[in-house]
Amino acid sequence: MFLWGETGMRFGSRREERIDPGRDGAQLATKDPIGSKLTDQMARMILDAVSETSPATASSGEKAVFAALKDGLDDSFTALHRVAWIEKKSNGGAVAGEADFVLLHPRLGMLCLEVKGGGIERDALSGTWNSTDRNGTRHPIKDPFLQAEGSRHSLLRKAQALRGWRPGYMTFGHGVCFPDVATAADWGPNAPSEIVLTLPDLNRIERRIAAIFEYWRNPKRDQDMGSDRLKAILAMLAPVKSVPYALASDIRSADLRILQLTAEQASVLSLLSKVTRARISGGAGTGKTMLALEKARQLGIQGFRTLYTCFNRGLADEVSRLLGEVPNVTVLNFHRLCLYAAQRASLPVPEDAIARGSEYFDRELPDLLAASLNNLDGGLFDAIIVDEGQDFDDSWWDLLEMASSAPSDCVLYVFYDGNQSVHRRGRGFQGGLQEFPLTRNLRNTRAIHEAAARFYAGPALESLGPDGTPIEFISASNAKEVFDQTSRALHRLVREHGLNEADIAVLTCRSVGNSAFANMAKIGAFLVSPLDTSAPARVVIESVRRFKGLERQVVILTGVEETTEEELLYVGLTRARSHLVVIGSPAGLSRVRGAGPDGVSQVRT
Repeated sequence: MFLWGETGMRFGSRREERIDPGRDGAQLATKDPIGSKLTDQMARMILDAVSETSPATASSGEKAVFAALKDGLDDSFTALHRVAWIEKKSNGGAVAGEADFVLLHPRLGMLCLEVKGGGIERDALSGTWNSTDRNGTRHPIKDPFLQAEGSRHSLLRKAQALRGWRPGYMTFGHGVCFPDVATAADWGPNAPSEIVLTLPDLNRIERRIAAIFEYWRNPKRDQDMGSDRLKAILAMLAPVKSVPYALASDIRSADLRILQLTAEQASVLSLLSKVTRARISGGAGTGKTMLALEKARQLGIQGFRTLYTCFNRGLADEVSRLLGEVPNVTVLNFHRLCLYAAQRASLPVPEDAIARGSEYFDRELPDLLAASLNNLDGGLFDAIIVDEGQDFDDSWWDLLEMASSAPSDCVLYVFYDGNQSVHRRGRGFQGGLQEFPLTRNLRNTRAIHEAAARFYAGPALESLGPDGTPIEFISASNAKEVFDQTSRALHRLVREHGLNEADIAVLTCRSVGNSAFANMAKIGAFLVSPLDTSAPARVVIESVRRFKGLERQVVILTGVEETTEEELLYVGLTRARSHLVVIGSPAGLSRVRGAGPDGVSQVRT
C-alpha cells in the first residue's frame, strides 16, 4: 500500500453561487468553489499494493485517470485505486467486489468510478460491450455501468453494516470514465452523460467529479459524509500499512517494534481481498501468522463471523490475546472448536475432555464436531482462517466447511508450511484454493536463517533480517549435562547479558516429560513454566511441537541428536528471532553446525 500526499480539509467557510459549464455547454449551478483550486495541495491518493509494486498490471487508461485525479483534485479528496472487498451474502457465503477508483469527500460523499480504456462500443441488441486497442483488436468487456452500480450498492451495504456507523442519508454515487474516447455518446438508459467522463474531462477533472456528485445528490435528504464516516470507510477499504510486532534488533533489546509489511506481504494481503478461497504458503518467518491475524481482524470488523483456528493450543492462546478486542472473531484451536460446537449444540462433553489421550483427540473429538454441526442450523461462522494448516488431518477440512454458513461456498484462507509438518498429518487441502507464496524471512537473523536452511525444502527464501549474533553450540552427552549446560546458558544470558527471563524459551526435541527437565519447576536459579500457565515473567519450557507457530527473542534448543527429525530441527531453530543456543550430542551439533554461516561460534565445555 502506498500513500501519496497528505489529508486535509481545505474548503473555505464561505459559500458562493458558481456556474459550471459542465458537459457540452450545459449549465450546472453548484454552491461551493470546487471547480477552482483553493490550494496547491494534491488529492490524497491511496494506491493498491499490486499496482505499486507491479506497474505493468495497471492499464494505461487507469494510469491517466490516476494522474488526473492526483493533480486535478485538491487535498480534501481521498482517492483509492483498485479497491477490493468481500461482501457477505444474505443467503450465506460471500462474493468479491472491486472498483477501479473510490473517491471520498467529507462533504460530497462517496463515488465509485469504473475505468475502461481503448475505443468503446456497445451492441444495444445483444447488450455486449467491446474495447478496441491501438492495434484495432477488439476485446470483450463487462458492462461498465453495471459494474460501477454494483460496486456502489455493495459498498453502501458494507458501510451501513459497520459497527458505529452514523445513520443518515449521504451521497453515494457512481460514474464511468472512458479516458481514450474524445467525444460523448449515448450509451443507453442506465448511462446518462452526466456520469460519464471522457478524454477532455481529464483536464477539468475537479469540475466533472463535482458535477457527478451533484447529479447523485438529493438536496432534500442527503447530509454531509463527515470526517467520522470517511474515516470508517477508509479503515474498511484501505489495506494495512503496518502491524505491531515484537522484533528485537539484537539479543539485548526487548523493545516493541513496528514491522513494516514488505511489498510482497502487502501485495498478498491486497490480493486476498479479491478472492474468497486461498492458501498462503511460506517458510518459517515469512509472516504467515501476522497476515492471518490481519485478515481475521479485517473480516471481523467487516461483520463476518470469523473463526481463526490452528492445531496448537499455545498458538491459539497467543492469537486470542492479540485479537481479544476485535468484534466477530472467535479464536480456537481445532480440538477446542470441537468442544465449543458441542456446547452450542447442547451435546454432552466429558469433564476431563482436554486431559484425554490421542485416541480421543484424533477420533472422538472430530466425530463430536460432526454430530454437533448436524444439530446446528445456519452454521457457526461466515469465514474461516486456518493457520499452520499442514498440521490438519485430511478429514478435518470437510468438518470446517460444515461449520460455515455456506458449506459449498465457504470463505476460507489456509496458511501453511509443509516443512513444519511435525505432527505428520495429511496435506489434502480443499479444492478451489488459489495459491499465494511468501518467500522472504522477516523474523530471524541471517545466522539463524542460514542454520535452518539445510532442513528446509521448498522455494528459495530470502533473509531480510540483520546478520545477528553467532549461534552458540554446546555439547552435552546425557540428561544431566543437558540440564547443567542449560542452567549455565540461562545464567549467562540473564545475569551477564541482562536479558529478561520472559524473552527466553527452553525447547526440547522430545516431550518435556521425557526430557532432562521432566517435573522441574526450576532450571538452576530460574523458575520455568509451560505455555498454558499464567506465569508470563518466567522462562518458558516447552517441546518444539507444542511451541510451533510461536517465537521468542532467545531460544535454547535442547536434546538435539543425530537422529532428531529434520522437521523438528527446522521448527526448533526458527523459533528464535535474535539469538540461538543449541545443546545436544556432538553428532547432533554437527548436523546443525554444517548449515551455519561462516563465523558461527562453538562454546567449548
